[in-house]
Amino acid sequence: RSALAIPNVFPPNQETNNQWRPDLIDIQTIEIWIYDRQGRLMAHLEGPDSYWDGTHNGTICPQGSYVYTILYRSIPRPDMPRSLTGTILLLR
Repeated sequence: RSALAIPNVFPPNQETNNQWRPDLIDIQTIEIWIYDRQGRLMAHLEGPDSYWDGTHNGTICPQGSYVYTILYRSIPRPDMPRSLTGTILLLR
């Protein structure tokens, strides 16, 4: 059974938990887009080892809410792509 556990808050300035990434179980491929409140693309992530560090082109993103869209394929059902959307609260 495939699964995604998606954190909804992360503090990139802390010593621990300073990267946003979903926890994946039996996920074959994953692609993630993260947008600010104005709809600007802040990050595009590909692959199970990718993460967001709270920056955009090397510049620190401000504290606030960000929207993500995830497209993934599971190992048990690679023929059936799935998508999810949600929000992340970035804390500084």
